[in-house]
Amino acid sequence: MDRSWRRAALIAGGVGTAAVAGCGSPSAAADAPSAAVVETPAALAGERNLVAEAYDGRYRAVASVLESPARGPQLCWSMAESLPPQCGGPDVRGWDWSAVPAESVAGTTWGHYELVGTFADGAFTLTEPALARDPGAGPGSTRPEEDRFATPCAPPAGGWMPPDPARATEGALRAAQEVAAGSPGYAGLWIDQRVPAAELTGENGNDPQRIVLNASTTADVRELEAALRQVWGGSLCVSSAPRSEADLLAVQEALRDVPEALYTVPDPFAGTVDLAVVRGTLEQQRALDEQFGAGAVRLSSQLEPID
Repeated sequence: MDRSWRRAALIAGGVGTAAVAGCGSPSAAADAPSAAVVETPAALAGERNLVAEAYDGRYRAVASVLESPARGPQLCWSMAESLPPQCGGPDVRGWDWSAVPAESVAGTTWGHYELVGTFADGAFTLTEPALARDPGAGPGSTRPEEDRFATPCAPPAGGWMPPDPARATEGALRAAQEVAAGSPGYAGLWIDQRVPAAELTGENGNDPQRIVLNASTTADVRELEAALRQVWGGSLCVSSAPRSEADLLAVQEALRDVPEALYTVPDPFAGTVDLAVVRGTLEQQRALDEQFGAGAVRLSSQLEPID
């Protein structure tokens, strides 16, 4: 097993992957589902950036702009790591390379910027001069990693201590992963460190006796717990999940052809598939709820409404 797994998810199947539309890699994994969004345009510039379909105000985008010999300026949230780079996204109207710093190789010009403008007919139109930004700039996850990998079970009497330390080993951990992944209704498997982040070192961060192994399932929790206890003697929490890994992968596959989709990321912790699009609306979210069930797909928009 990779000895750098501290606080990392142990997803045995395909749920740990992202399906990306276009070139490049997706952004960080998605956050847990948020509360319902108030349906007034001024209140929708939140974490998910969803707007009403009738919203015609301005948007902010922190992204790359790339122009190649084959196509004019386009807005991109991911680029292929080639030279020159490649990407695909909405056209940018009103763009002026002479007004911003940029790189250029073999007729392709690109840079990373903050843009403000309107979005209509699949194109972004500048309403203000673009500002140069570092490639790492832009909104990130608002959910701490510690929350994502938290253990949902209440601590047992005496705290999280391995009931059978002799079977709390890396080999036992691998065996538990295989048992969980092969069980009916398997949803996810992850590790929660019992060592405070400030105290983590290479030695104690990889100690199977100082972790809580978490497994989730849509089937009988007690049956999975009993099966895992046959091979794993460390701390263990088995919890119910709203959807199995197979369910999430089926939803992800069905989302491949969504217009303006940038990527899909199944989130086994929340039991949802995160779908990122260029511009997302409340109406689109309702349609996804009707098609897949409420909470199965969590829509977010890369364009941030600012009016």
